Amino acid sequence: MEINPEKLHAELKAAGIPVISVTSEGEYQLARKLTDEEKAIAIQVVKDHVPYTQDEEIEQEIEKRGISQRTMLKALWKAVVESDSTQAEWIQSIKAQVAAEIAARQV
Repeated sequence: MEINPEKLHAELKAAGIPVISVTSEGEYQLARKLTDEEKAIAIQVVKDHVPYTQDEEIEQEIEKRGISQRTMLKALWKAVVESDSTQAEWIQSIKAQVAAEIAARQV
């Protein structure tokens, strides 16, 4: 399981877990012993942890759909240099759709 220590630390803190530090292996040091309820919460937070930021997750999903960074660069070039934003608007609509799908999964 891939871990983003900084992000997992923030997620545990947000869940009310008295975490001091998190390793890249997902191990965490606590300020005190957890209650049974806190242990269950911490386990769930680790289980639900996505190591990427939402922007990184969106970028990865867009690439899975066949839109490479090169395609995005070409669309930007056409929009800025050639005043043709058709491709950029298409990519933006896909990005918005992906972001909505990711947000829906997190609820």
